[in-house]
Amino acid sequence: PIGKQRGRVLVIDDDHALRRAIGRYVKRQHDLVVVESAQAGYDLLISGERFDVILCDMMMPDMDGAEFFERLEAVLPDQAARVVFMTGGAFTQRTKEFLSPTRHRLLEKPFEATVLEAMIQEVMAAPA
Repeated sequence: PIGKQRGRVLVIDDDHALRRAIGRYVKRQHDLVVVESAQAGYDLLISGERFDVILCDMMMPDMDGAEFFERLEAVLPDQAARVVFMTGGAFTQRTKEFLSPTRHRLLEKPFEATVLEAMIQEVMAAPA
């Protein structure tokens, strides 16, 4: 639709089916990069890749969304400000504490494509 920006979106999620579903929708309107772990996403960003929006699952093995965000914020705060967390509601105590501040954007799974696109547009419109 007119007025929507096209952006560069990184999706980080360990669930193959969810990556595929989000990717199918997002790639129609945005440039898309998909990875299956927070470490892979972090490595991309550290190597110089930049994104308008970073969609990151909260609960993943090895490095969860909170650790990804904290590591990213320490070295690339401008990219950390572009993170939107996705969660199915399976929270550890650490995750509950991390998501309690109002500064973190959150999409609760399952979410509608229109809600996802609205969040992408909101992040892209936010000051850098």
